[in-house]
Amino acid sequence: MNKFVSTVLFLAYLAMIPFWAIHSSWYHFLFAYIAYWFFTDFILGAFMHRWAAHKLWNPPQWLQRFSSTIGAIGLIGSPIGWAAWHRTHHAHVDSEKDPHSPKFKNVFFISFYHRYHSAEAKRAVDRLRDNYFVFLYKHEVSFILIGNAVIFAILPLQWFLTLWAIPLSLMIFNINFFVNFFLHRKGFAENNMVLWPLIFSEVHHKNHHDDPKLNYNNFDITFWIIKLFKWTN
Repeated sequence: MNKFVSTVLFLAYLAMIPFWAIHSSWYHFLFAYIAYWFFTDFILGAFMHRWAAHKLWNPPQWLQRFSSTIGAIGLIGSPIGWAAWHRTHHAHVDSEKDPHSPKFKNVFFISFYHRYHSAEAKRAVDRLRDNYFVFLYKHEVSFILIGNAVIFAILPLQWFLTLWAIPLSLMIFNINFFVNFFLHRKGFAENNMVLWPLIFSEVHHKNHHDDPKLNYNNFDITFWIIKLFKWTN
């Protein structure tokens, strides 16, 4: 059910981009990009990817709770689901068992069938030890529906789109298309620095597959934050 709800909301938010753009001023675009960075580079890149899946840094418990809740409400998934999905990708990269290999899945499926990519649950057993993550995973649909409804009720429509719906939908599409499809389209992982404004730290994708690290150069905003607060392992 969480796959269906997440995908429907993702596609609905994506479809609202023309409406939002027509009614936006320059400051809407600016705030939307800041929110886009936060969801893409921090919540998905640093937390779900580099922590939940790879344990490459050590966020305090309050940040784990906050980031995992935002991830669930924001259609990204829980640490349990995301870790299982991404670790399955690493275990079977660019093979038939890869959840999103361009060799076996078409670009439409990879880009738009959000959360329908398969995962081996056994690969996230460590995340099942956290009771809050288990609660979040079991009740993810409720978090999605209630969370999105509350945010929609609190914010005026244009700001709901600017700070939530548009950056989230663009983040999901860009990660699915550029990372999961484009950077694997040749049958192996590639780096592509040109894509930094869209996928930030994920541009080092080949390096990540060769040797997962917290960061690969000094121009990594999330790494600066993690290092500043001494959250490194």
